[in-house]
Amino acid sequence: MEDWEQRHRALYGESAWRRVLRGTWVLTAWRIGYDRSMPPQDRGSAAQIARERTWLPAAKLLALALWRAGRDADALVDDVPLDRALWWLGGARHGELHTAPYPADETAGVVNWSQLAQREGVLLDPARDVVQAQVLAAVADDRLLGETWDGTGRPPVLFGDRVRALETTGLPEGAPPWKLSVDYAHTRIREANRGLGRRWAPRPEERWAARTLHQTLTALPDMPDLRAPVEAAALLWVQRARHLIDVSTTIRTVQDEHPDTLHLRSDARPYGWALQATDVALRDIGTPAHDLEWQWARRPNEQSIAAWERQHFPRPLRAHVQVLEDLLAALTELTHAVFHTQEL
Repeated sequence: MEDWEQRHRALYGESAWRRVLRGTWVLTAWRIGYDRSMPPQDRGSAAQIARERTWLPAAKLLALALWRAGRDADALVDDVPLDRALWWLGGARHGELHTAPYPADETAGVVNWSQLAQREGVLLDPARDVVQAQVLAAVADDRLLGETWDGTGRPPVLFGDRVRALETTGLPEGAPPWKLSVDYAHTRIREANRGLGRRWAPRPEERWAARTLHQTLTALPDMPDLRAPVEAAALLWVQRARHLIDVSTTIRTVQDEHPDTLHLRSDARPYGWALQATDVALRDIGTPAHDLEWQWARRPNEQSIAAWERQHFPRPLRAHVQVLEDLLAALTELTHAVFHTQEL
């Protein structure tokens, strides 16, 4: 199965085990309401330690089941239906869960496989609970999408899709993890707009950056490679996400051309500060957008655009794209003004 591991490293830059272990902790943290950004003193509380003593090993048990499911099907772990793990967690394949081979990745060295097997009696139910909770949550999200109104069946909940959805959503009842960076970028753009022509005026290099960036901001998103004709009249979600990456790349390019001006975080040079804050907000979408481009490239010819987007672009990810598009609309307005404002 060396080719199976190589495909993960080539596509994601990490081993199958590392990817599935990180993803199962995302699923588990959402299930138990564990905030990885909480202060250290809260993470060290007795209640938190007790939870981690059960749920962290349960996440590893779930990771092992998903790793085996992907390996068994010769499928990328992202493409494994989440409920397939139940086959190895008390189901028909349970007897094979704790048999060699085990993951050989460097991160697997921190797992004591025999100890994990010995504790299975108390870990099996929490691991299964994570799967069931995520499938139910994904079904609830799916029912709110317009694509479900045509009566077609619900697509399977894939491990990778669910991880991406939760990394965008954050904890239940909490703010999305990207909210602070987006709000801060809006603040920097507003401050730059308020002072333009009064407290500050653009230098030639800022006007050059604005002209260059405006072309990318107002361009239509590139069309991804297609394996079948597109029947959708509107822009595809994968196109819209790709456009956000393109803008982020262009921002960094123009900043690097004039770092002394456009990398400054200063009230005297607020345009560069606004660009920097916007780029930070855009980077949050980078990894899921790249992952979904790879998913798109492997879309079966018989799968419609609507069916693909319904399966791989959940509501939280769509909301994130829309919020970032609103941010770019504000940056476009500022960029247009910077280009057309003369030096004082």
